[in-house]
Amino acid sequence: MAIHVAAHSANRLLREALATALTGQPGLSMSGLTQYLSDLERLCRIRDVDVAVIDVADDFEEVMAKLPGLRGRGLVLTYASMDVRDVVRAVGAGLTLVPYSRGLAALLDAVRRCPFEPRARPAHPPVLTRRDLDVLALAASGHSVQEAARMLGIAPATVENHMRRIFAKTEVHSRVNLVSLAARLGLLFRSGARPATVPLAVVFGGPGSCRDAVVENLIRQHLPVFVAGDRWTHEDDTLMLRRPLVAVIIDESGAWHHMHAVGARVVVVTETAFGQVITSPAPDAVVPIGELGRAVHPEMSRRAAARSALTDRELQILRSIATGHSVRQTAQALAITTKTVENIQSRLFSKLDVRNRAEALAVGYELGLLS
Repeated sequence: MAIHVAAHSANRLLREALATALTGQPGLSMSGLTQYLSDLERLCRIRDVDVAVIDVADDFEEVMAKLPGLRGRGLVLTYASMDVRDVVRAVGAGLTLVPYSRGLAALLDAVRRCPFEPRARPAHPPVLTRRDLDVLALAASGHSVQEAARMLGIAPATVENHMRRIFAKTEVHSRVNLVSLAARLGLLFRSGARPATVPLAVVFGGPGSCRDAVVENLIRQHLPVFVAGDRWTHEDDTLMLRRPLVAVIIDESGAWHHMHAVGARVVVVTETAFGQVITSPAPDAVVPIGELGRAVHPEMSRRAAARSALTDRELQILRSIATGHSVRQTAQALAITTKTVENIQSRLFSKLDVRNRAEALAVGYELGLLS
């Protein structure tokens, strides 16, 4: 039987790295990840958690104070440095310690060896089931009951029953509050999920200011770049093992024509007017340098644009939604009219490409707009 693991860290990068490292490991199953220790206690009430991996920064005393609420779970503490007296207290309390210097292998070994108390499964468990999590993920993505039912191959009434049970188990009373809680507890971090692969941009064209500008633009958008220039060698064939590839064409060069044959997308830069004369094979996009990032990696560009395009007022509205405020409560808190809140909320939805408040929250957490 798999060991159910939760990861906790105040640092989002570190806790998501922990969850990614633990996901898919033989014999381990991720239950969630949290930023606040109070949320870790709540996660343990609604999900099976056998072992909790807790990253200790400057909150050792808070961790020790929370031990009664985590009784029965195996606790593994990771840390960069710790006072000798704190080490003695932790060991005396039965905690397993893994300093950063010992690495991932030591952490995985500690998780597997960490003692915990097996818990009997009641006939009607208060914890969220796998089907509950499927329904929750679709609700967070903005899908209606009918859409969720169709995607899961179940009846709409069954989806509604799952939603009622999820509300009861999590002790929340609205979809917005449910998505906010799910994001805080890492319930939307799905086992086996991986970020979309970032494409490799292969730049074709002779040396010059245009090529330099193209490469600089791609690097600024954190996209991996390989400059093929005006020729392709056998040594470059190893790139074909990487998917996906996007060929960025600057000028006439026969070296790029084979890229279509290997499934690569072809994007032509218009600054040289070369893109106006290509007829065969037809490019997938013809764009100016300023729109190159969007053409090479549309998803990255959309998220970056959304993050940078939100105004301070739109961020205030998003954060108010995350606290569970209604439109009227938001208007009172910000000293503006409800109509103004609705108008700003509409622009917020448009920029995030979402349809409702629950979906806006899910995207907001994903983009790091909410903590």
